[in-house]
Amino acid sequence: AGATGALCASVAGKLTDRGHARIASIIFFTTTTMAFGLLALGRTSLTALLAGIVLVDLGVWGAQVSNQSLIYRLRPHAQSRITTIYMTSYFIGGAIGSATSAILYTKEGWIATCALGAAFGLIAIVFWMTERHRLGDYYTKLTPVQK
Repeated sequence: AGATGALCASVAGKLTDRGHARIASIIFFTTTTMAFGLLALGRTSLTALLAGIVLVDLGVWGAQVSNQSLIYRLRPHAQSRITTIYMTSYFIGGAIGSATSAILYTKEGWIATCALGAAFGLIAIVFWMTERHRLGDYYTKLTPVQK
């Protein structure tokens, strides 16, 4: 699974360099969200479980690269601060997801835990589908990376 994520990072990087970071993020969040459906089937199918693991890895790494590319263009001279805020937020989100999934798994089981993962993915998709309306013209001023 790790190799798939690394290969995906290259594809995500090329997409974002061409100015398609937003759509790439939506695609990768959708991939991650759909992967939780396969993971839910993983209770009875090893193939579905393995495919779900690979797709989660692919989606998460692709979204990470796309999102970082976007945020670095906000203030190119403040990348250290932006990275600190981004990675701290990423860590907090991961901790919240881990804690809630552990509690949910204990109380409701595997299917509910997979549903929670899909719900988090849907939240990310909805955010990216609506964020352009909130940022307005500022977003459209972000141009592709010049070669």
